[in-house]
Amino acid sequence: MAFEESILGCRKEITVQHEEICPCSNEENRTDNCTICNNTGKVLKKFIYDISIPRGIFSGQVLKIKGKGNVGINGGENGDLVINIQVKQKKGFARTGQDVVYYMTISFPQAVLGAVINVPTAYGTVNCEIPAGIKPGEQLCLAGYFFKNC
Repeated sequence: MAFEESILGCRKEITVQHEEICPCSNEENRTDNCTICNNTGKVLKKFIYDISIPRGIFSGQVLKIKGKGNVGINGGENGDLVINIQVKQKKGFARTGQDVVYYMTISFPQAVLGAVINVPTAYGTVNCEIPAGIKPGEQLCLAGYFFKNC
């Protein structure tokens, strides 16, 4: 998923394959020599789900959708669909917890005299005031432009 989608949350359509009960397993279609499932009673079937990705999700987090996994054993409930989230990196940005860091280089005159520069955020570009005399490596916080609880 895209970096911005992980910040803002989104909806995604995913396609998965999981086991379902073969039609040969019900009383009306029972057969001893099923060519669909090779007498296992289970077949792989493709499903499409529209899922909601919550705001602020991280790479490596897991979403579970109850009852949308493989067919249950001996007539039991279906298992859960487990989705492992992977977020693509975005050049110039890094994420530490709920903080998003944007790395940029400013000129010597901007550092000495101060400046107003454009900074990209999850909600669009904003003006950021660079104070005069800022030191190399110093960080400025733009509260609320990625997560509403900066």
